Formats: sequence, C-alpha cells, structure tokens
Amino acid sequence: MILHDLKTLGVDADAVAHAEPSDFSLAARAMIGCGYYLAAFYPPVAFLGEILVIEGLSQKRAHYFTELIQKTLHLPNEAMTFLKSHGELDQGHLHELEDVVRKFVRTEEDLKKVLEVIHLIYPLYIQMLKEIDTSKAFERRLLRNLPRRLAFALIRSLARLVSPAFSGA
Repeated sequence: MILHDLKTLGVDADAVAHAEPSDFSLAARAMIGCGYYLAAFYPPVAFLGEILVIEGLSQKRAHYFTELIQKTLHLPNEAMTFLKSHGELDQGHLHELEDVVRKFVRTEEDLKKVLEVIHLIYPLYIQMLKEIDTSKAFERRLLRNLPRRLAFALIRSLARLVSPAFSGA
C-alpha cells in the first residue's frame, strides 16, 4: 500500500529504499540512530517502549496526524491510502500489545528499560511530526499539553499492565 502511495506521488520506491540518511529529516535520522543504539545496548524487551509510543499515538491521534500530513504537504487522497488504512487498522493493536507486555515485561529491570525507551522515543516521534509542519501551528495545537499527558498515560497503562507480574498474580 505504501508503495502505491509513493508511486502516486511520482516517487521511485527503489530510490526510497536506497536513500541516504542525509535525505531524511533530523528527527528521522535520530530515530534510526536510536534504533541502532537500542539494539546494541538495551535488552530486546525494551523495544516494547517504542511500540507503545507509536501504537499509542497512532490509536489516539491517527486521523489527526493523517489529516495534518495531507494538508501540510498538499497530498491527494490517492496518496494517503497507507496512512488512512493504517490508522483504522491500528485500533486493536494496543489490546494485543497489552498481552505482549504482560508476557515479556517480567522484572523491575524490564519495566525500567521499557520506560527509558518511552522517554527516549516519544520526543523524537513528536519532533518528526513537528518537522512536517514548519508553521508552528502544529506545535500550538497538538503539543500544548498532549506530550506530557499522553506520555504519562502510556506509563500509567504500562505500570497497570505489569504490576500483576510483580505481585505474583
């Protein structure tokens, strides 16, 4: 689906696959570098923090982000099939993720690493979205209180999910 959207925009999919990191936004490069860093220095369970951020934002704000990207970049509907369908399909992912968290976040150290990744990835993800809209309107509309509230909500949800594992339940 994303290849269809890229072709609709006249983008060569092979060129995207072979793009240099310097072709990406600063925040996108930071996210890529962060992935390498996490793979090298963190346990695999910590990656759940990144998934929680991406799925949490997607489920809560997918429609808004898709609309923002489309309007800001002046994209036709035909080039938005991936983002629009992805937001609709993501609605059940957080429930599936809850099961994964219950299964794999088993210790306080696991929880600590997942939370570290949430705190690391969240601002980078938001920065990628801010870099799409350079008008500052995005920052005023979305970022006024949302990041802290959403980050805290994700952390509270994660803590509720794993607390039975620590209590022996």
